[in-house]
Amino acid sequence: MQTVPNKWATADAHNFYLEQLKIVRAEADKLSDETRVIERYVVGGCGAIYTFVVANPKFFDGHSRFWICLIPLLLVVWGGLRSVALFFRIRQCGRYVRGAEKILQIEGWKGWEHWLNSPEENEHYILISAILIWFLLLIGTAFISINRLCNWNQPVITVTQPTAVQTAPQRTTKPQTKSA
Repeated sequence: MQTVPNKWATADAHNFYLEQLKIVRAEADKLSDETRVIERYVVGGCGAIYTFVVANPKFFDGHSRFWICLIPLLLVVWGGLRSVALFFRIRQCGRYVRGAEKILQIEGWKGWEHWLNSPEENEHYILISAILIWFLLLIGTAFISINRLCNWNQPVITVTQPTAVQTAPQRTTKPQTKSA
């Protein structure tokens, strides 16, 4: 049986992995940027909807108020689920990069993904902050929506009429002058 020479053990294999690393890293960067965009759009969308509700309280009856208060909650749930999906895809990119780093390993040097996963650098601040942001956004939106739904017979905002300002009475008599 004849053996086939390993043509991937050459510089071509290293160039292939380097090119793939560039592509995968660019994809991970785009996915990371997309999670930030989703966060901004969800917060902006919820703010816009609540601002519209507050500015137009007489526009909504019970049925329409239910749906308008449900939309921000659904927006937060959708944004959170999409961010979770992007997070798992970014992790998948990271696993690929770690595998390629093992193959391209230079003695004494760690690649980015291996360095991030080392025990001394294994801190998950970004993950914890993302979970916290989405959790607080969900709780806040749910609180506002439920509060508006439970109080739908009351106006969203109460505007009080200004009271009349009382002024000091005018003098009707002339001031007396001293005569000599």
